[in-house]
Amino acid sequence: VLNLIVAVVVDTFAEAREKDVLNLAEEMETDIEMDKKFLQKIFDRVDEDGSGELTLDELIEGARKDTEFQSRLRVMDIDEADLQQLFQMIDTDDSGTVERDEFIAPLSRWVHESKTAPRFIKYNLMRSLHEQEQLKKITEVRFDQINSHIQRIALSLGIRLERTSSNRPKENKKSSLIRASKDYAVS
Repeated sequence: VLNLIVAVVVDTFAEAREKDVLNLAEEMETDIEMDKKFLQKIFDRVDEDGSGELTLDELIEGARKDTEFQSRLRVMDIDEADLQQLFQMIDTDDSGTVERDEFIAPLSRWVHESKTAPRFIKYNLMRSLHEQEQLKKITEVRFDQINSHIQRIALSLGIRLERTSSNRPKENKKSSLIRASKDYAVS
C-alpha cells in the first residue's frame, strides 16, 4: 500500500513537472516574440532613411541616440567601440548593410545568452583563420612563381638546382657559395 502511495505521488509530481516545462516553453516563446517586436521597433527608429536596411553609420547613430537600443547593447555588454564588429557579425550576407532579419534574429538570440565576449572572440578567430588561409594560398602561389623564376634564371646561368621533397628548389654547394658571396657583397 505504501509503495502504491509513493508511486501515485511520484507520478503526480512528474505530470506537474511536465506541464510546468510546457508552460515554461510557451512563456519563453511568447517572450521571444515580444522581444522580436521590440527589436523591430528599434530597427525602424534606427533606420533613419526608411530603406529597410541599416548602414554602419545608422547603427552607430542609433546606438548614440536611441535609449532602448543603448540599453539592449549594454545588456549584451557591447559598447560603441564594438559596434563595427557587431555590424560585420550581423551583416551575414556581406552586403555592407544590415537587413531587418539580420538585425533582429541575432540580437534577440544573443540577449538571452551571456556569451557576447566569447562570440566576439570566436568571430574574430574565425575571420582571422579565414584570412590566414587566403594568405597561405596566395603565398604558396607567389612562392611557386618565384621558384619558377629562380629555376629559369639558374638554367640560363648554367646552375643546377635540386628539388627537395617539398618540391621547393634546393641549392647545390656551388649555387650556395654564389649566393653567399652575393649576400656578402650586398651587406
